[in-house]
Amino acid sequence: MHHLTMSKYYFEHDFTEFEEFITSYPAHHKYYEKGDIISAQSETLKYGYYIKQGIMKLSIGHECGKEKIAALFGPGSFFPLGIDHHYYDMEYAMVEQAYTEVEAYKFDYRIVRTMFLEHQDLALRMMEHYCDFTSYLFFEIASLSGDNSMAKVCNVLYALHNTSLCRSHVLHISQDDVMELSGISKIQVARVYQTLRGEHIIQTSRGKIQILDQDKLRSYCTYEL
Repeated sequence: MHHLTMSKYYFEHDFTEFEEFITSYPAHHKYYEKGDIISAQSETLKYGYYIKQGIMKLSIGHECGKEKIAALFGPGSFFPLGIDHHYYDMEYAMVEQAYTEVEAYKFDYRIVRTMFLEHQDLALRMMEHYCDFTSYLFFEIASLSGDNSMAKVCNVLYALHNTSLCRSHVLHISQDDVMELSGISKIQVARVYQTLRGEHIIQTSRGKIQILDQDKLRSYCTYEL
């Protein structure tokens, strides 16, 4: 039976059931403080990270100095996935950073290749993850190209509301992060917040957004959500 999966900005627990198998392979057990750079611009990707605790942020930098958060990866995530050392120009623009304190296992891609070949169910899950992530990127392209500011912000808030980033209907994320996830300016985000507060859909405080009316928030999202 086919089912619909909502596009998402935050990936978590995709590989939790394989944690014992994954961590049995040679890896560097790493700890990062909030804000630490895990992999900087101009560094090619040779390593995958299984996240034990915390959240990793993937951003795309532009030569003009702007940055766009591409996605967030929480506990049970394995990113980026790869099976050999490779060189893609786009990866020189990617930045992996600790969004919170992070505990992770760092694997050489050649070790990930061995995992892929030795565990069929894990290999299938990796393929499913790539499909989900690719679908999300297509959604992002469509949203950035055609949606208005209201839809872009509401897409982010509604999608994240259904993750562990939200506790008791309170989303723990800053306005700057919503700006970088939605791809619009800080002024545009502030205007959307003002409208949503006026309609009693959200309440905001420093680093927190309380969702008061999830159904009304969803009504402003694009139809994919």
